[in-house]
Amino acid sequence: GIPIGGDLQPSTYEAWAAYGSITWHITDRFDVEAGLRYSHDKQHYTEIGYGLLFGGVPPTVLLDKRSSDSSTTFSLTPTFHINDNNMLYARVASGFLPGGPNIVPVGVPNVPATFSPTKLTNYEIGLKSTSQDDRVMVDLSAYYIDWTKIPLTTFENNFTFLTSGGQAQSKGVEATIAWIAAPGLRLSANASYNDATLTKNAPYPSNGKRGDPLPYAPKFTLGLNGDYDFALGGGWHGYVGATYRYVDERSTDFAFSYPIAGVLPPLPSSPTIPGYHTINLRAGVNRDQWSIDAYVKNLTNQRGIVQASTFQNYVPVAGEPNPVTGKMEDNATIITPRMFGISVSRNF
Repeated sequence: GIPIGGDLQPSTYEAWAAYGSITWHITDRFDVEAGLRYSHDKQHYTEIGYGLLFGGVPPTVLLDKRSSDSSTTFSLTPTFHINDNNMLYARVASGFLPGGPNIVPVGVPNVPATFSPTKLTNYEIGLKSTSQDDRVMVDLSAYYIDWTKIPLTTFENNFTFLTSGGQAQSKGVEATIAWIAAPGLRLSANASYNDATLTKNAPYPSNGKRGDPLPYAPKFTLGLNGDYDFALGGGWHGYVGATYRYVDERSTDFAFSYPIAGVLPPLPSSPTIPGYHTINLRAGVNRDQWSIDAYVKNLTNQRGIVQASTFQNYVPVAGEPNPVTGKMEDNATIITPRMFGISVSRNF
């Protein structure tokens, strides 16, 4: 008999690029590297329905959408070697992220068929330094990024899609230090501060305003890492290690606005999700081709939130103060809970 219904989504993505770079050694301490890249991509998305739910056979093409983007990007990096262990650099570079088709049925109002590619220009200065005995390494950098047509998740007529969100900027600093504190003992730390905001109001139906923080961009992150390798005798070696990571609070997706004849008000602002931290532990022994490894991830079983949103249930709910909007619903995605394991492996 004829099946009740099914859905096929054959899609293709094609991309190619050509690039080249050249380095000019102006002096024995100063050089400049320049690069150029041209890229092109094509996307084709098709959705085919079949069965009784789609009018029987033959299969029916529900969606057939295409997009095509191309871009030329560049990089320019002057470098000054203070000595054999210290280097200053500056960099300006452009970037490109392809757009694509919006997977929304044809005819849905206020939904563009495609979303535009994202373009950015990055300005960066930094220092790379290594101690004379190669036991300490330090990287410091500061950056400013100018974004145009950033992709934003938005919502219209019960469909989620991407739209080009105007302009944004991101500026911050990053620092990394690594230290061989003793034979077999390696310690490292990295920290970053990032201030990413809209510089232009996001397009309808998003309520993102100039100055609003970009979704899911933490202002501060911190990572600490330690590993110790040691000999056990009899050809066996062991190791222990720990990693700590902290992620600051983040804003979620911008609120949406859906005026319907002045009856349906804008959705409230999406929530700010709190910061979280994780601790991972690891230990093991190995000899020749054999290894025994154990680990604990998220030792304190933190329920860190990585994504959250507020949705509106458009099915009227009895007793709700506004029967048109229905019930507000929150949902969230959290990090993997505490997990531990052990493995035995042999290399051949």
